[in-house]
Amino acid sequence: MQNYKLQTPIGVKDYTYDLSKKKEQLTKKLKELFIKNGYHYTETPTFEFLDVFTENHQSLDLYKFTNRYGELVSLRSDMTRSIARLCSSELLDMPFLQKLCYNANIFRMPKEYLGKLHEFTQTGVELIGIDSVYADYEIVSLAIKALQLGLKNDYMLHISSSDFFNNLFSELNIDLDLQNLIFKAIEEKNMVVIKKVLKDAKIDDASLEMIILVIGSVGKLDLIDKIKQNVKTEKTLNSLQRLESLYKLLELSNLDGNVYFDFSLLSYGNYYTGIYFQGYSQNIGNVICEGGRYNNLLKQFNNDRPSVGFAIMINELLDKYEADLKINEVMIYSKNKENVIKYLNNNNGFMSLEESLEDSLKYAKTYKIKNVYDLDNDKLYDCEE
Repeated sequence: MQNYKLQTPIGVKDYTYDLSKKKEQLTKKLKELFIKNGYHYTETPTFEFLDVFTENHQSLDLYKFTNRYGELVSLRSDMTRSIARLCSSELLDMPFLQKLCYNANIFRMPKEYLGKLHEFTQTGVELIGIDSVYADYEIVSLAIKALQLGLKNDYMLHISSSDFFNNLFSELNIDLDLQNLIFKAIEEKNMVVIKKVLKDAKIDDASLEMIILVIGSVGKLDLIDKIKQNVKTEKTLNSLQRLESLYKLLELSNLDGNVYFDFSLLSYGNYYTGIYFQGYSQNIGNVICEGGRYNNLLKQFNNDRPSVGFAIMINELLDKYEADLKINEVMIYSKNKENVIKYLNNNNGFMSLEESLEDSLKYAKTYKIKNVYDLDNDKLYDCEE
């Protein structure tokens, strides 16, 4: 029988030394950003009843089990659903809108491993109880500031709209089955299939060209202007105008530089109902930020309130995040450890447990400790030299 004592399961990893420092610093800065913008830090249970996570896309990738009471429970696979449950129970009677932020480990079991983590960390915000372009702006602008904290200017944010697609397909009388075929082809980037499906649906040439333009282009306000020229109904036009208004608000804040409209973005089925966005960075293959408006989610918890939010994928950012890995505290050395203990009663620092000054200096350089103070000789060593 194989001995697993010294191994970790597929999909999980250890975080030590530099990696754990980077993770702690990044999540701390993001948490400070969110709290500074009026969001309240929230924690939910690591596992909850299975019912919390079994709607739509969540049912197949859960780590689920039965507790000793025979109840079906699952490790948290989606912080948004946990917060939706919280806002529909304990926080149901809270007045006004609710602004919540979190930092939590998420557990998902993908169909295939493909190098994906089964346990990963997300840090994000949820804004519950208001549906307006200003609420959308607050979330998108906060997502941009979060990306800037982790990546400076090395990011792109692509914005789409589920509401726009729903209105457009309704305008063109495309039924649900054909919509699903189109979405599948968009996900696979298969323009040949998209054109065939649209032609089979007897879509007129002008509308077909417009849809190809929509899903095949990435741009700024000029793209919205081109699409607006070809839409026919007020609902579809309103969806585009809301995106346009959102972008202009970002321009007011000088946050529009790395923002693009990209209607090839797809969300999880009907999860999102309005704006939907994803963040990327060069040489990072996976999405590093994801969010949008999900006005129907809380209805599943008997709470009909609009909501919008996003999450930062912490694990995806760690390789690029430039953290300060130095320990700025002073390590105090003395042959007589009791002298160090007395010294630390009135001074900052921590005790070296090494037996010699030489080993103390080697330890400090290995673990990026900035200074060592030799108490016996009243000498301060700079270990960065």
